[in-house]
Amino acid sequence: MNRAVLSVRNLSVSVQTGLGLARVVDRLSFSLREGEVLGLVGESGCGKSITAAALMGLVPSPAGIVTADQIMLGDKNLVQLDEASLRRVRGSEISMIFQEPLTALDPVFSIGSQLSTVIRRHRGENRHQARRSSVEMLERVGMADAHRIMQSYPHQLSGGMRQRVMIAMAMACRPRVLIADEPTTALDVTTQAQVLEQLSELGQSFGTAILLITHDLGVVAQACDRALIMYCGRIVEEAPVEALFTAPTHPYTAGLLAAVPRISSAQVQRVQAIPGLVPHPAALPDGCHFADRCPRADSQCRTLTPQLQAVDGQKSIHRHACHHPLSSPSHAH
Repeated sequence: MNRAVLSVRNLSVSVQTGLGLARVVDRLSFSLREGEVLGLVGESGCGKSITAAALMGLVPSPAGIVTADQIMLGDKNLVQLDEASLRRVRGSEISMIFQEPLTALDPVFSIGSQLSTVIRRHRGENRHQARRSSVEMLERVGMADAHRIMQSYPHQLSGGMRQRVMIAMAMACRPRVLIADEPTTALDVTTQAQVLEQLSELGQSFGTAILLITHDLGVVAQACDRALIMYCGRIVEEAPVEALFTAPTHPYTAGLLAAVPRISSAQVQRVQAIPGLVPHPAALPDGCHFADRCPRADSQCRTLTPQLQAVDGQKSIHRHACHHPLSSPSHAH
């Protein structure tokens, strides 16, 4: 098995809200292995994007409070690095594609200027070398007219083109880890498939492990090797993608899958919504945060927090945090 390039242990993030201090990420632990695409999945507001910001050291202080036992990137513990050291790591060893490229790109500088700056800063190339490397990266992400794109400004490009520019910028220095935060949001399905394919190809070519943050289970099925299901700041299920779709063991995962529209049947089928509402992060219930929406919940679920445990002795391959899980893969139909 490939070794871990990113190992996170007990990551927590708290922020101030109108109802007081809220823990939006709660003791998150996971590993990302070389060459792997790991999906971080959940509803809007579950803590996915702020997890990414915390890993990059981008949670603003003092509004946000980040604690962790460790965030190991190779042999570096990012928790122990000062801001100057983090700046050297960001972009070169760990990079991020943000959710909305139009706001992530600087509107007053050309694409060529922004991409070349990243390459010059982290790879030490001169102006001419950085420009040539920038053109090569744009061509690698599918830009047919890379020289014209170099002269363009963000507002002159389509959403899909801007996202490709962000991929080129994030991968320019061959990072060990790439965090992609909803990289296909607002893209049409054809462009979405192309962007995901380019991410996968570049990851394999450069040996980059990818943490793919999404709420779209279709993206998970298409692009990921393994997935983490997140609810109210906690991981409730971790599984290989095939096991996740064929035999989910946490009721929340099953609810997400049941809410996906099906087109395979000739009959019209109603989408099954998960009942209830997501609790406010500053007023989370005791025990399992999903208990009030779960048909299997009992008094134990409302008082005792479930811990991640292996499904049918599969060690770390498939785990869930549930007192009353659904049938495990070995019993699933």
